[in-house]
This record gives sequence, C-alpha cells and structure tokens, in this order.
Amino acid sequence: TPYKISTRKLDVFGDNIADNRALIGIKVNGNSQGFELRPSNVLAYISPAFVGVTAAIATANLTEANDVSTQKSNSALSLAVMYDAAPFYGSVAHESHKLETLGAGWKESATRLGFGFSQDVFSVGLVYEKTSDNFGAAGINSVGHNAYYLGGKFNIGQDAVKFAYGKAGAVGTGAAQVADSGASQVSVGYDMSMSKRTKLYALYTKISNGKGINYEFSQNSGAATTTSGYGTSPNALSFGLKH
Repeated sequence: TPYKISTRKLDVFGDNIADNRALIGIKVNGNSQGFELRPSNVLAYISPAFVGVTAAIATANLTEANDVSTQKSNSALSLAVMYDAAPFYGSVAHESHKLETLGAGWKESATRLGFGFSQDVFSVGLVYEKTSDNFGAAGINSVGHNAYYLGGKFNIGQDAVKFAYGKAGAVGTGAAQVADSGASQVSVGYDMSMSKRTKLYALYTKISNGKGINYEFSQNSGAATTTSGYGTSPNALSFGLKH
C-alpha cells in the first residue's frame, strides 16, 4: 500500500531480524489489522514525480473470500505523498480500515510521517506513527498508540556501522489504556564489504517489553516462529553474507 512504501527506505535494518516492523505498523492484541499490508486486491494510482514529489492512492478489499451479500466485508483506503530529492527524503501517509467482520462500524486508522537525510558519509531516518480505533466499549480507542523509529548508518570506506532505536507508547486511551504497555527496540550492526556485490554483516537487536505488552521480532524477518511474552526482553544475534 502507499502507506507501507512511504517509509520503508528509512529502515536501515529492513527485511531482517532487526526490521523496524517489530514496533511500527504492527498488529496489537489481536484485533488490529496492522498497517504494513500487502493485500491481494488493490486498485491504485501512483503519480509521476514532479520536482521530487510523488503522490499515491490505493483502495483494497481485505475480505476476498466473502462473495455473498450477507457476509461482512473489510476494506482499506491508503494515501501517501513522498518527496525524494537528494539528500532529503520526506513523506506523509494515512490509512484507514473498515473492519465489519470484527464488529458493526469497527474501524481503525493510522498516520505516519517520515524524514530522511543521506550523503556519502552518513544517512539518518526518522519515522513517527499514530494509530487509533473504536474497538473498545462505546467506541473507545483500545489499541491505538504512538510509535517512533530513529535509524542511522555511518560509512567507513566501503564498510558501514548501523544503529536504530524504536519506541512504542502505551496502548489505548483513558480508561481503556493498558498499564505498562510501552516497549522499545535497540539494534546495532556492521556491514563489511568484500567486493561491489558481496558483503558480510553482523547485528544485535533487543526488544524490551513492558509488563502489559508482548511485541515480537518482525514477522517479515524470517523469524515467524519467534515468540515473546508479556514483560520479556527477547534479543537476537544475526550473521550472514549477501551476494
């Protein structure tokens, strides 16, 4: 979706165990659809770039199997505007979901801001996200929260040192807020270049959960069987070669 692509390039540990999707855009406590979607039924338009600005809009059917009028349906609307003109990158995105299969009138939404700066010696990226919903009693926001991510890379010749810090705030609002439900993630890594097409990498990442939450490593990391627990602090070492 446009919402998803708006900040993916700002994740310095993208598509591995330290991926920032452990805390950003993730499903919370089972009800949320999550906001890192790759739906199968999408109608989308992405504009040509004009002075570095690209706009995108997409709508998606999230209940493809429901083909009878009596069945409930879910859908998503996703919007993004991205600015990409070196050395700067910026984006703003919004996505809303109608989740009728969970309950009549149920819906959730998220807004995301991204900023990046990149040049020869270093690059840095910042992502901020705010989600909200009406899942609680009397439509109270029950799993909505704020989260942010800061990542950077310092180039040392052909090698690179990488770091990232993510923070998710407490889940819910007011009486529906879950006590001690914040979490953080810290990641550090090193890439060593062997040639123009080959590099070795090593990284360490750790999630620190509050006693009321159980974030896991990103399911997009190849660690789908990794499970956490309320109040736990899962951590991982990862080594590899990319050619």
